[in-house]
Amino acid sequence: MSGIYIKGMEMPKVRGVFVCILPEGTAIVQADDVIYTTAIEVPDHGRLIDADALPNYDKPIGKIMMFGGEYVYTQTAIDNAPTIIPAEEDET
Repeated sequence: MSGIYIKGMEMPKVRGVFVCILPEGTAIVQADDVIYTTAIEVPDHGRLIDADALPNYDKPIGKIMMFGGEYVYTQTAIDNAPTIIPAEEDET
């Protein structure tokens, strides 16, 4: 099962908002003002992480390995990265 990401939208803090998504991907969001933005379908996926939170190359902790001149994060660094969207459940 996939989901939808609405670009530039945050969770409402005080009251609800109305969202209308058109088939071509336009999202109309109405709260105090009407905002036109983009809705993007998120396909089935594994755990989506915040890659920006991975350890910095310059820090000695969580150092990454280098293969063929390319930097690669260790599995531990990836496993410990914050989850943004959990993996899809297997519905079979």
